[in-house]
Amino acid sequence: MTVEEKLWVLIQRLLTKTQEGQVHWEKTAIAGVFQTAFPSYIVKLSPRSNDFVISIINEYGSVVETSDDVALAQAFPSSGVYAKMQELHELARREALGVDAALDSLLGELG
Repeated sequence: MTVEEKLWVLIQRLLTKTQEGQVHWEKTAIAGVFQTAFPSYIVKLSPRSNDFVISIINEYGSVVETSDDVALAQAFPSSGVYAKMQELHELARREALGVDAALDSLLGELG
């Protein structure tokens, strides 16, 4: 598999595992950037203008690989890369910021 193919598979698996509640995201010091940690790597998802960027960072803080929806869409036309990355970013944002807990709390207070 090429690097692009692996990144595309990674995005799809992250999306599925996030939807299933098996991957947990946290906010970073940079607004709109969310990350999930694995034993040896961190995956960051960032918005950039009208695009989304995925970065893989090793245990030493070095960026191992980075790509965006534009590059991946060129490699995989008609695959819906942008929509998948947008959905992943939105799910990561909601989890990292505790949207469900906030809504549950507000709904509980309102009866």
